[in-house]
Amino acid sequence: MQKWLSTSLFYVAEVPAALLLTVFLLYRYPARMPGLGTPWYVYATVGLTWILSFLALILLPADLAEALFRRCEYLNQLGGSVLSLRQQHCAPPSLSPAALLATWQVLYWTSLVLGWVLLPLVQSGISSGYLPLRERFRKALRPQFIALVTIAVVLSAVAAAVRSPTHHGLEAATWRATIIGLNNAFGLFLLMIFLGFGLVQVPRVLWQRGDLGRRLRYYAMRLAELDGRRFETLRALHRLRAQAALVGLVDGEEPSQTDHELEEAPNSSVSGSILHGRKRSATQRQTQDLCARIESLLKLIPQDVFDIEAGQWNRTAESQVASLPAPVDQISLCSLYGEVRNCVLEYRRTEFLWQQSCAKALFFQDLIQWRGTRSGPKREMPIENSSDFTERSLPRGRERATSSGDRLVDALGDDQLMSTSFQVELFSADGERPKQEQGARAVWSGISNSSDPRRITEAVDQVCDGHLATSTGHCGSWPSRDGPKIRTRGTLHGLVRYWCAYGEPVWFRAQAVILVAVASAVFLSELTIWTVLLTPPRSFSLFARALHSLPLSPIGVQAVALGLVCALTSLVYFAIFHLQVYRWYELVPGYVDGAMLCLNATLMSRFLLPLCYHLIFLLHENREAVTRLLHHQYPQMIQVAATGTPTIPVTAFETLMGSMHIVPLFGQAFNYFYPCSLLFSVLGTYFHLWSRLMGRLGFRSFEFAEEAESGPSYEALGKQLMARERARRHRYIACNSMNEVCKS
Repeated sequence: MQKWLSTSLFYVAEVPAALLLTVFLLYRYPARMPGLGTPWYVYATVGLTWILSFLALILLPADLAEALFRRCEYLNQLGGSVLSLRQQHCAPPSLSPAALLATWQVLYWTSLVLGWVLLPLVQSGISSGYLPLRERFRKALRPQFIALVTIAVVLSAVAAAVRSPTHHGLEAATWRATIIGLNNAFGLFLLMIFLGFGLVQVPRVLWQRGDLGRRLRYYAMRLAELDGRRFETLRALHRLRAQAALVGLVDGEEPSQTDHELEEAPNSSVSGSILHGRKRSATQRQTQDLCARIESLLKLIPQDVFDIEAGQWNRTAESQVASLPAPVDQISLCSLYGEVRNCVLEYRRTEFLWQQSCAKALFFQDLIQWRGTRSGPKREMPIENSSDFTERSLPRGRERATSSGDRLVDALGDDQLMSTSFQVELFSADGERPKQEQGARAVWSGISNSSDPRRITEAVDQVCDGHLATSTGHCGSWPSRDGPKIRTRGTLHGLVRYWCAYGEPVWFRAQAVILVAVASAVFLSELTIWTVLLTPPRSFSLFARALHSLPLSPIGVQAVALGLVCALTSLVYFAIFHLQVYRWYELVPGYVDGAMLCLNATLMSRFLLPLCYHLIFLLHENREAVTRLLHHQYPQMIQVAATGTPTIPVTAFETLMGSMHIVPLFGQAFNYFYPCSLLFSVLGTYFHLWSRLMGRLGFRSFEFAEEAESGPSYEALGKQLMARERARRHRYIACNSMNEVCKS
């Protein structure tokens, strides 16, 4: 029974879970919008990389459980005759050692090829624009071929220079050891930097999430940053429209194209757009298709956005067009298509992030004021009746027809409203606009092209239900024809409001305290990995002591190891995802293009296997540590080892990676002593040295642990944008209550 449970944990539970997680991520993150979709080969390569990475995470705990069983059997064999030990009960094996080793070899070398060859090749091919697949592959292959030749030359030099005296530099074993050693050294070098950031920042972030005022400040700065991003994107789109107008790809102020029309555009004729002086013939089918795609993408951004946002741009359009090159050949059109595609995707991504951040900002603003009214000396005031602004804006009897994000007085209402306008178009997490919003285009300054007021209600409801409720667990009581549903929803939202105001901050800070203890144990274990080399060897790793001392079953061993590897992975990738430069690497559900997906998969494949091998050292499960610790515990084993007795069993992953001893420079010694550099990474993160250095270099990362020097101007601008968004929501809700369409 125990054997069946141990086997089922890996084959029946963990492997299907990894497959489902990969499918979910491939469904959630890639862009699937018509005209902006992700190519199939990106799905294939990224999905294969993700599934191999997840399989490595779950295979390592199973490998550890198998190694501990075989070591228990090994000690039982020596117990009666040599060690005089009492026979121990060993759990039956669940996986074959030969199968484990073969699986690790396939995982390791496939991930290595994906991370260093195939994924960079695909990423370069995506950036080649709309060229045919053969041409795109040729353009991507040349730089990758040069890089691979350079790496091969460096590997040959390293293999010849740092090889072990007993191995020739040109032997296959030396080549394998050199590749494994250099890949592991590269991963471990960056892992210590990212792990130091995660050990400090994750507890700090959780602790600061308990401060509602700090979270509101973060979202205000986030809105200011998104406002700047959108302004730059619209400026780039205006330049691209002017450049496309040189060849007749934009015919003035045409109505924007729906997603259904866009899906059919590449296969339809493009008689509406005529190249100046160039008649499209049947032999120019590819060029026609390319022009149709450029036109369709540009029509995703309505003309009124440029009229309002661009302002002075339209008055200087002639001078800009005169200075731009005309994309008359196929190469120029391909370059134009790539730029237009990236800008349109960035525009829609920014709109989606704006809606998310704005909903959260208004929610926390109202939550802080509601909690303040309850703690003050005045009578308790329900959130529905605490906004004088709302009561003045709505007709009598309809005060409850607003969301909880709009019912409180605007604490920032005295700020001057910004001139920047945003569209009311709503973008969901899967990258598609909701069907009820198709055809309803409204500008945040108050302009609406929709004649159906129900669409405005659906739009505001979607903001609350789609973003505010999912992101914060709270949404206001919107009007419904069913009275009991309103009362039930109001009771539920009241409980959620109490939890967000009082329970959630305490929960976050409790998690922070627990994580500080875990981070301290990881920090101590990292700094003392090398102590097993002492005479006598010492083990200060709390995780290694727990694994070797507690009477754990195979399922318990897998659970402990899986928890530890997931914790380390979360700490490392938290740093990778937060030390990012926006617009270069940003994971937004439904708005991630192929290049970003390939970059994410590359980071997974390059860092995860070195992280797994580092966990082997952290648990003192590498061959040298196991041998030294057992020889210290049972001195008789030294004599047994000299008689040719089979070696002490270790994990199959250690058997694969242990060949690095051929290259001493990047072998065992590097894995023992380099983790001590974690001390510098932790100190630099704790005292904000790295963030200041990044700021000096011009890089910023917006996160909950926002530094004080991020700029009061961003916070002030964010407050003004929040005030404008609140006023816009009140205006639309009031118009909906009066059953009329908002007009400027």
